[in-house]
Amino acid sequence: MVRRLGVFGLAGKVGATLVVARGRPRGPPLPTDIFTPLDDRATFFLKPGRVDMKLIDRIYGWFVRAVNACQSPLLLAIRLYWGWQFWLAGWGKITNIPRVVEYFTNLGLPAPHLTAYFIAWLEAIGGILLVLGLGSRLIAVPLAIDMFVAYVVADRDALLAVFADPDKFTTSSSYTFLFASLLILSFGPGFFSLDHLIAWYRKKHKSAEAQNP
Repeated sequence: MVRRLGVFGLAGKVGATLVVARGRPRGPPLPTDIFTPLDDRATFFLKPGRVDMKLIDRIYGWFVRAVNACQSPLLLAIRLYWGWQFWLAGWGKITNIPRVVEYFTNLGLPAPHLTAYFIAWLEAIGGILLVLGLGSRLIAVPLAIDMFVAYVVADRDALLAVFADPDKFTTSSSYTFLFASLLILSFGPGFFSLDHLIAWYRKKHKSAEAQNP
């Protein structure tokens, strides 16, 4: 047997019909007044056993802090590894300049002798600066340009295949060097670097000057 109850709100005399079945009720009763304050209705859906958004936000906050803590060690690893690789590539060119000049001549580069010395010392010195984390973002710009030009001049087919054949693009010797340079350019050298130490010293020095003019 079913009994119908009319419920009217205070505003506009809004009516609703509830169907109440005799017997054991199933689940908690829902709030029936559509004019129930919003806070009360929100509290109803945050009772124990339901999703607690505050707990989810807290857990996600812990996750973000843990991931952020890994940023500087990762940037350090990138700088040490690819900085050393840049140094090896540059030093290899310095010790074999005649072969590098001949190679650049065959590629049709202008002033191949001067270009060979410039690229060799750029990669060698740039690699050292990346390892030290000194002027990291500044040196990352010419290093990234160097690797992009290497794509255009020496491995153009791989560059043009960036969408058609991604494997060909990523297997080029210039890819990892270019990617590492762009990472350091975008995110900086991280906490474990001379750049960060210099920035900390300058900030401390400015604070001391402001306190003692």
